[in-house]
Amino acid sequence: MGYRVGVLVTWTRYDEAPALVDPGARPGFIARAGGFERGRPGAAHVLEFWSDRFAYHDAGPVDASARTFITRRELSGGFQPRMTGVGLLRLTHVRVPGGRFGEVIDRANRRWEPALAVASGMLGGFLAEEGNSEVLVLSCWRTFDDHERYRAEIAARAGEPPPTPGEQVLVDVVPEWGR
Repeated sequence: MGYRVGVLVTWTRYDEAPALVDPGARPGFIARAGGFERGRPGAAHVLEFWSDRFAYHDAGPVDASARTFITRRELSGGFQPRMTGVGLLRLTHVRVPGGRFGEVIDRANRRWEPALAVASGMLGGFLAEEGNSEVLVLSCWRTFDDHERYRAEIAARAGEPPPTPGEQVLVDVVPEWGR
């Protein structure tokens, strides 16, 4: 199934490998992906994609620890929730101070997007939001080495490390968790 703007994304963190339930053919379920966080042994992250908030809630019990976001736009390279060929996920979570939501979106358009567009090994991603107070940016990478090469090139161009506007997490994808 293809991707479209307005998809609900759930992001759940676990302190250890989760016991994932097979979503089966629940109406509105699109895909799932996840893996283990680099630098935090055993910590895991799972993303699920749903057609909308109603389908997610109608599918049965929801995980109270899951954060929910609505996708607003694709990053360079597009985005496919099934994440074929993806080895690493980079999640950037930004809590937006009151009234500054437009600044975060503008920064994404002016700084992040052009840099990602020319990065070798970047396979796409999205920008999602929860209200006007949180933003989640997902970029998908073929390998960890591709991501590190991107970071080094950006740092060399700017003369300093790229600014981290919020929390960043690198996740090694576990293909078996995908659906």
